[in-house]
Amino acid sequence: MRTLIAAIAAGVLTAGVAAGSAQAGDLYYPAPPPAGDPIYGQQSVVGDLSLAAGVANSNFALAGAGRLAFDLGSGWRAMGEIAGITHGSTNAAGYGHIYTHMAGAVVGVFAGAGSIGGTGRAIIGIEGAIESNEFVLGGNLAYYTGAGGFAAADLWVAYYLTPDTKLRGDFVFSGASGSGAGIVGGIYHRFAGTPVVGFGRAGVFNSNAYALVGGTILFNDPGTTLRGHYREAPFRASLPLHF
Repeated sequence: MRTLIAAIAAGVLTAGVAAGSAQAGDLYYPAPPPAGDPIYGQQSVVGDLSLAAGVANSNFALAGAGRLAFDLGSGWRAMGEIAGITHGSTNAAGYGHIYTHMAGAVVGVFAGAGSIGGTGRAIIGIEGAIESNEFVLGGNLAYYTGAGGFAAADLWVAYYLTPDTKLRGDFVFSGASGSGAGIVGGIYHRFAGTPVVGFGRAGVFNSNAYALVGGTILFNDPGTTLRGHYREAPFRASLPLHF
């Protein structure tokens, strides 16, 4: 009898410890994966439309741009982009991007065509960005074909004060005849509960100053932050007037 009682007690104790361990396990919630982890998936289609006005080269300037990004499958995405500005003369171009995300980074290639400096040109280039906490460091390198063909580059850094407020600075270079380097800076803010982003951007390029103020309409899932939007559609090829 004593042996039986001891066996029953041991069994009850073992079951109690197991139950207690299971309950403790039930109360443990591991930290969520970092933002951008593939577990979250990607929005299949995102886009935006931008319009801005201001001054460029001492002339009234009007600029516009539009982008549409979508999945290609197997971790690749594609994006179409159009952009143009008029300020006494008009520059306009269309681009196609193909890119893929990897751990903390995104890399891609792009090609396009348009009228740059009054000359029809084809454009090819590479692009990439690295994300670390609130910072994103990116850049692109492009070649513009046609008469007097030239290379152009843009090295940029973005800092998110909040998921919906971004500061961005660019160092841009163009090898076109009569062109050179410039520095551009801007601030962007998505208004809470809306797809509307307001921005201001100003800088100096080849000794010519410009300043633009405008807005962007985002097309994505409700509640998507400004940072989330640019994770899905990270690049703009237009130089030097990036929105």
